[in-house]
Parts: sequence; structure tokens; C-alpha cells
Amino acid sequence: DGAGLGPGQNSDRQLELEFSRGWASFVSAYYSPQARLRRWLTRPPGPPAGPRPTQLASPPTQECVLAAMAYLLPLAGGLTNAHELFAAYPGLAIACAPLIVLAMPCMSPLGAVVCSAWMLCGVADRKTIQSYFLRYNFCQALMLGASLMLPSFLAEVLPATWCATLGTLWGALWGQLLLAKVVWPASALGLTVLACTWAFLNCAQGRFPDRIPLVSSMANRLVRW
Repeated sequence: DGAGLGPGQNSDRQLELEFSRGWASFVSAYYSPQARLRRWLTRPPGPPAGPRPTQLASPPTQECVLAAMAYLLPLAGGLTNAHELFAAYPGLAIACAPLIVLAMPCMSPLGAVVCSAWMLCGVADRKTIQSYFLRYNFCQALMLGASLMLPSFLAEVLPATWCATLGTLWGALWGQLLLAKVVWPASALGLTVLACTWAFLNCAQGRFPDRIPLVSSMANRLVRW
């Protein structure tokens, strides 16, 4: 390799190595998840999206299935928060057993992280997923999941003194044991099952589940055509 080349001329092996290094740096700079997320966060503001057209073509069946499966992530979050409620009421755990089996892949930390990262890449870059129907439902499912994980995340991150103070304040109003063991898990579980079931049925029929308070309006603002 390189036999017969004059001084200053690169051999084929050197050209291949140089091309490989350049291609790896190009892919890392433009197509890695970090680069896509950075471009999405720093993109210049575009014109207002405006309302969706009243006449939309029905999305393909594959997109409807993927959009419906996205709501397994917030469903898994609601079921995870209700584990103490299931322990106190075994009958409720038996009734929710089909939902637990359905959302089992997203209930582990690794499954939740993988699903969230995949959907976030789809929402952040329109070149990855061009379907607005999919990107809208991915964004809405991520926000539902984040709203369910936020209380548990704050309980882990905040100092113990802050958590004790908040618990004392809540206990003075509602009763700390009742709030921690029954009220919050039951409310989160009921609202999650209701919202995810309604969104799942709408996605299965090819319709936008855009009637969830606050979450749907934020998704309309974040996701562009």
C-alpha cells in the first residue's frame, strides 16, 4: 500500500483513516441525540403555527399504533406511584393487573429512560419523525409522564429538612398519612388511567387527543407543523 507514491502523496490507507475520522466527527456533530437536542433548543423562533386545518387526512395505522403506545409511559408512572395504594387495597391491584402487564416494559427505570429518550429525539427533530400526529402525541405523553414523576423527583432531590417541612404543612391541612398513602396515589392513578385511556382511544381512531387541560395547550405551542 502506497508503493510508487511520490513525496507528499497520501496512500489509500491514510485516506481511509482521514475519511473515517471526518465522517465520525460529522455524525457526532449533526446526528447525535445531543446535537439534535441542542439544535432544537437553540433554533430561531419561527412564525406562529396557527390552528390546525379542519380537514386532515387520517394517519396510517402504524402511526396510530405508535401514538397510542406512547401513552404507556405516563400510565406506567401512575401505576408506579400507586404501589403503596395497591399494597393497602389488594382488590384494586387485582383490578389493575391488566394495566400493569400492559405498561410493564415502561415501569422499570431503564425502560422509562429508553422510551423517554426515543420520544424526545422524535419531538426535537422533525427530520427524524416527520408526522405531526406522532410528534404531538409523543410530546403530550412526555409531559404527562413528567408531571407524574415530578413529585417523586422532588422528594429525592430536595433536602430532608425541606421535605419534612412540606410534610408538616400538608399534614396540618389534610393529614399527612392520608395524603401520602391514599389521596395523592389515588388521584394520580385515577387521572392517569382516565387521560391515557381517552388518548389511547382517540389515537386508535386517528384523532388528536387535544382536550387534556394545560397539557394539550402546551403541546400545541411546543410542537410545530
